[in-house]
Amino acid sequence: MTARARSPLFDAVDTVLMDLGMDSSPESMMSSAPETWREDEGPLRDVLGEVLRESGVPSGLIDDDAIVEMVRFGAAELHPIAAFMGGVAAQEIIKLVTHQYTPINNTFIYNGIPSSSNTIEL
Repeated sequence: MTARARSPLFDAVDTVLMDLGMDSSPESMMSSAPETWREDEGPLRDVLGEVLRESGVPSGLIDDDAIVEMVRFGAAELHPIAAFMGGVAAQEIIKLVTHQYTPINNTFIYNGIPSSSNTIEL
């Protein structure tokens, strides 16, 4: 069995990670993730509680599982969601530029779990 040739991009990423003092092995990347995201759960709950109080929204409205998922994914960008939102944005820009059809009025909310969306006028 012959070894697959590595892409120069992989070598570049390894070089940057080594310069930063980080290990690029999948094992080290996976092992550090659970330890770091749990630290952000408490501060997010505090900020969310503050925002809800200031807005007059009941604090029980937000499910604990939703908070955990937000922290767990952090700044990760799920590619299918990003592609969908990019398509929506492009479609709305075309509507505005061509003056055809009616653009989304006000706020567009997309829930990627059941793949549903809604438009809300605030």
